[in-house]
Amino acid sequence: MQFAPGKGKIPSRHLILTPQANSVSRAVLAGRSLPSTVKGGILLEIVIYQWSYEVSGTVFLHIGAGKTGTSSLQRFLKHFQTEIEAQGFYFVKTGLDLETVAHHQLALSFGFTRKDDDRFCEDTSLSLTAEVENIDDTKIIISSENFHSHVTHTKLRNLHKAFKGKQVKVILYARRQDEWVDSAFRQLCEGGNTHSINEIVEKVKYNRLIDYHWQVRVWEQHFGLGNVVL
Repeated sequence: MQFAPGKGKIPSRHLILTPQANSVSRAVLAGRSLPSTVKGGILLEIVIYQWSYEVSGTVFLHIGAGKTGTSSLQRFLKHFQTEIEAQGFYFVKTGLDLETVAHHQLALSFGFTRKDDDRFCEDTSLSLTAEVENIDDTKIIISSENFHSHVTHTKLRNLHKAFKGKQVKVILYARRQDEWVDSAFRQLCEGGNTHSINEIVEKVKYNRLIDYHWQVRVWEQHFGLGNVVL
């Protein structure tokens, strides 16, 4: 990643896309396959550039989906955390894994990833509210692919309430469903999975993990039309 000219710092509010970013982004838009590590970093660069134009105090809630270069994106967030913070962004500390700059514990605290369980940790919710409600001069980043797992209206209501009226942009990356299933199945097999691919497909369909139309619609019901970026 390359920022605007300077001695390791960002002198303006905007990031400059490198020639590599421009060429790779064109390849992504054209549907050509790229390694997830390359895609994650370049897409992050593009997204941060776009986010620079949003008003301060906006929450950018990256919810996955998993298997779309999410871990790569989070590694780039970690690697360039200082530079990104200097650009006017703030990484929420509540539920943050300092090693990965991911908010998996925060997602778990609101019940995401848990099947048929809408319980949430009120202490975590109050902590999140207290942390973000007075942040008006920076943009706020939260990232975990777990937010799009076992989504229910109750979980989304609780999460939305915790942001205390903040403007929230929900960021969702999509991947062609057959490629997503293939990648997930291979990963599960490496971990000793004994289920057939048909069983995996049925589970994914039940969880609506890659029903992107439904995901966008249900998140927009709680966070507002136009506030889910796919």
